[in-house]
Amino acid sequence: MERDLERYYTDFEPPPVAPTFYPTEEDFADPILYVAKIKSSAEKYGLVKIIPPKSFRPPFCIDPEKFEFTPRVQRLNEIDALFRLRIIFINKLVKFWQIHGQHFRIPWAENKYIDLYRLQKLVAENGGLRKVSETRRWSHIAKCLGFKSTAGPSLKYHYTKWIQPFELHLSDCNDDTGPSTSEDTKDECKNVPQTRRQSRMMAGLEKRRIKPIPSLDKSSLQDKSDHRTPIELVICAKCGHGDDEARLLLCETCDNSLHIYCANPPLMEVPKGEWRCHTCVTNAVKSVSTDFGFVDSQQIFNLNTFGDWANTFKQQYFKEIPTDVPREKVEAEFWRNVVDIDSVVQVKYGADLISSKVGSGFPRREDSLNGIDFKEKQYYVNHPWNLNNLPKLKESVLCHMHTDISGMMVPWVYVGMCFSTFCWHVEDHWTYSINYNHWGERKIWYGIPGDEAEHFDQVMRDSFPELFADQNDLLHHMTTALNPRFLIDKGVPVYSCHQNAGEFVVTFPRAYHAGYNEGLNFAEAVNFAPPDWLRMGRQCLENYASVQRNCVFSHEELLMKMVGYAKKMSISMCLATLEELSWIVSKETEFRKKII
Repeated sequence: MERDLERYYTDFEPPPVAPTFYPTEEDFADPILYVAKIKSSAEKYGLVKIIPPKSFRPPFCIDPEKFEFTPRVQRLNEIDALFRLRIIFINKLVKFWQIHGQHFRIPWAENKYIDLYRLQKLVAENGGLRKVSETRRWSHIAKCLGFKSTAGPSLKYHYTKWIQPFELHLSDCNDDTGPSTSEDTKDECKNVPQTRRQSRMMAGLEKRRIKPIPSLDKSSLQDKSDHRTPIELVICAKCGHGDDEARLLLCETCDNSLHIYCANPPLMEVPKGEWRCHTCVTNAVKSVSTDFGFVDSQQIFNLNTFGDWANTFKQQYFKEIPTDVPREKVEAEFWRNVVDIDSVVQVKYGADLISSKVGSGFPRREDSLNGIDFKEKQYYVNHPWNLNNLPKLKESVLCHMHTDISGMMVPWVYVGMCFSTFCWHVEDHWTYSINYNHWGERKIWYGIPGDEAEHFDQVMRDSFPELFADQNDLLHHMTTALNPRFLIDKGVPVYSCHQNAGEFVVTFPRAYHAGYNEGLNFAEAVNFAPPDWLRMGRQCLENYASVQRNCVFSHEELLMKMVGYAKKMSISMCLATLEELSWIVSKETEFRKKII
């Protein structure tokens, strides 16, 4: 990794901590009113921690043996935006050599992998291959990559063998200096999705050994007097001649033909195995996916088996009892692993588990409330801070939704382990969110104020344009992490929350947030929307339209339902609804004028 960026990860400096709020018993009676009360002093941090009164101790209502789930597998060095550029580069390099019939593996030097992405960047920054060689800068590049100066010749060898041909091809694509092909041929290259099984290499074949096959020239189907053999119908796409058949190549994918000396760059001899034209190689490399995500584990766990697995992992990793590992050490190791090319750390995360299917940590009306703690469960069934109730409280506009939306109105539960992570994202429709840690080790949060969201978006796009080229809505996928200190140095304020068991974390509208778990824990989260959210919800629709993202629910339909309950709503909710209705009417009037 570049030295100016490496410091963010190898010597991680935590961002400042957001404030913690301690509601009184009276304040705690109404979650919506309490959040409104602290909003003016809390919203500027993006997220805050709320420690409930000591009397709030809801029972955990899940049977560990019966709670079964399939966690997601997370490989730490694939989530960070800085490191993902390396992965995409390597994947394209692998694809390039694969279609050239060569098996590519990341080379080693001094018993560690060579960072080919960084090697390519360093050579470019030092003037290119020729200048680096002429000025004898290979030893300098070796030191920049963390090798001894004696590794310079080895780095030069691997650069010229693996990277230089790939770069030459890309430069040909960018300069449009590749071999000329007809538009029909280009379209055909794009439309053929995969390689044919039969070899189509024609170089070196004699006419007498060619079996009759359908003509490649469509015009010959109309001219039955044309008795030329198939090889005689094949001509070089560059020089236009069909002679010198021993050196005439036929593309494995699109049937485009080219002499080896007409190729760019020219080939010294006929390649062994399959060959593809310049256009098909380009299309294949461009087709390498930049879409990253987490895959499901092949194993089903319950809470007990997952707990054993998670605690064993942490103990073996740190060589200490899980609960004895210093918190600072976990954070430092998390960020170090994120950008370690040699890291093989994979963790599992039971994320976004629908409580209506797997169960909620809070007692619910539909659950069996038997047991010695029956009265306690009965009390918390109707408690306003029970996340099954909070979205539908009277002062949450979501109470007017007649459909339970999973994750927004129906809580999701999360079973975390050491290093399991949730990447930068905002809540659907920019609503508020609330998370409760039922039990276990800390959950570390990083948050960005909502009014800095556009700044964050711009920093991400400016810093990693390659990632957004094919995924304009990348930040909606919840698969991209980025070091908080990198963002702070770019002028984006970031704050942290350290959520222990029995504590709430609230995020405010359009506040980006991310984080990770220090160890085994069980959390639950849901969304809510006080009247002041309506304006943000409307602005969110415009943002969704700009990245072609579908809405989770209809904002206008929600407003119409609220109008039907106007007589039962509070004055503040009525005023917020009226403001939104006025905006909708003005926009509708504007649209109709354009039609007329």
